[in-house]
Amino acid sequence: MLSINNFFGQNITGEKIYFDCGNYNLSDSSIKKLKLVLAKIIELNSTEMKLTGHTESDGNNSYNEDLSKKRVSALPTYIISKHLNHDLAQLNCKGEVNPVTTNDNDNGKKMNRHVELLVKYI
Repeated sequence: MLSINNFFGQNITGEKIYFDCGNYNLSDSSIKKLKLVLAKIIELNSTEMKLTGHTESDGNNSYNEDLSKKRVSALPTYIISKHLNHDLAQLNCKGEVNPVTTNDNDNGKKMNRHVELLVKYI
């Protein structure tokens, strides 16, 4: 888990939840990672979450924007199922905009299929 202390005067913890190509369902490994993140949210007395969905560049912009929305919506659905307050979550969808790396190869595309979860805590 990435820790960014005193980022703009706030304590923020970040994590990326990855997805398979064309998919918005949480994989077993993503659920395992998300469970650890949620435990940390409770431990740190989280006050706010920002979820940003991303895709690779395969497909058209409309498809990628829709897939990004479905991916970013999968996390609050899981959070609700674990009885945590999802009202603290700010949802953003980037689609294929702002990739973390190149989309010119399979590994780069894999790294771009994710939801970034930033958690602000006290």
